[in-house]
Amino acid sequence: MTHRPTTKHASALLVAGCCLAASATTATAQQEPQHVAAATAASAAEANGFGRRSSAATGTTTTAGIPVGGLRNLEIIRRKRVLAKSMAASFAREQNQQQQPQSQAQRQDTGSASALDDYEAFFESNLFDLRHLGEASMTAEPSKESDSTPEPSLEATPAPTPVDCNADPERREELIMELLEGLSDDIDDPSTPAGQAADFIINGDPAMVDPCKDPTAVVNRFALSTLYYSTGGEQWRNNDGWLGEDDACDWFGVVCDGDNIVELNLERNNLVGDLPSEIKALEEMRDLKLFRNSLEGTLFTEIGELSNLRTLDLEQNGFTGQIPSEVLDLEDLQFLRASFNEFEGTIPEDIGQLSNLKELWIAETDVGGTIPASIGDCEQLESILMYETDVEGDLPPELFSSDKLTWVDLSETNVGGELPDTFYEATALQKFVMNSTDIDGTLTEDLGNLVDLEQLWIRK
Repeated sequence: MTHRPTTKHASALLVAGCCLAASATTATAQQEPQHVAAATAASAAEANGFGRRSSAATGTTTTAGIPVGGLRNLEIIRRKRVLAKSMAASFAREQNQQQQPQSQAQRQDTGSASALDDYEAFFESNLFDLRHLGEASMTAEPSKESDSTPEPSLEATPAPTPVDCNADPERREELIMELLEGLSDDIDDPSTPAGQAADFIINGDPAMVDPCKDPTAVVNRFALSTLYYSTGGEQWRNNDGWLGEDDACDWFGVVCDGDNIVELNLERNNLVGDLPSEIKALEEMRDLKLFRNSLEGTLFTEIGELSNLRTLDLEQNGFTGQIPSEVLDLEDLQFLRASFNEFEGTIPEDIGQLSNLKELWIAETDVGGTIPASIGDCEQLESILMYETDVEGDLPPELFSSDKLTWVDLSETNVGGELPDTFYEATALQKFVMNSTDIDGTLTEDLGNLVDLEQLWIRK
């Protein structure tokens, strides 16, 4: 004869069971006799509707009718099942003790796997009604037949309150310095722009950004402040918002996508000085536009770390040295405008790595050497401006590989030789200028293929 638990027993065990810790429950389950453990394993294998299943239609995972929003309460379900098994085993032992007159066979039947399954199902259904499982909480409902007090509500743990690092100035400074250490070697030197910027973020920034709550804002404001101090921000034509309490995304020339700075446009704004390497921290930046300022010095090699850069416009400044080879790491680069500077060196042999390049402008610089054949891999090229440079050698056939090429100007260079046959295949060409060069040969009748050609200037 199988004895099912009564409501009285259930109420007493339910109140006691809800107070058990998970560790204690597990320990109790492990101490059960072997036949009880086997029954527990069998019950777990059946899963009774609590097993995970995948929805092929939606790609989401559900738990036996429980909405996806309630999945974070699966730990509660698991603990409930373990508790129910432990309570069922305890109840079975109690029944055996209370039924001394029974035969030995009957007492064994009371502790059998079948009986345990029934007990577990009862306790499990009374512990929680899964139909009321919500996304934010799962509340235990008291049995209608029970005269016990309502069961405690099990609610989802609320998100922890962010730590206010500004409450401890010393700790705040320590955290800010940790954030900035990898961005500059000069943050400890107050005579450098980076040191001035670090001091501003820690002691002078009216926004008092919390490094715990918004580390991205700390980094953004540091990078921009370094640029400000390095290029005479006080003398800019427009410095609205800079170093003020407003979000850096509201500073003049700064464009954001969410919290990330994606464009810095300070064209014609009287920036004077070096372009600091600290702006490499603006990792999501896509467009850097510094046309017609008075920037000088070399272009920092860390420019290659701005991996999302599409526009690098440095035209009409005073940059010196070579254009760093790290520029070739900018796979998304479309516009490289470096004309009217004092750059030197040669065009990188691997220029073709910039497969998305549309504009290659290095006119009026001291760049020399030959035009690499790999330029043919820049299949998106629309314009090539190399006039008044030290570029030399014959025109490579690969120069005209792009079917989007509309403008080529190689005037006042040492480029020569005959026009390659590929020149007549550049049907999108609109302007071709080679004044004061070493060009040889004559034009052929295939010139008629260039139906969009508007300007053609060729003169030795």
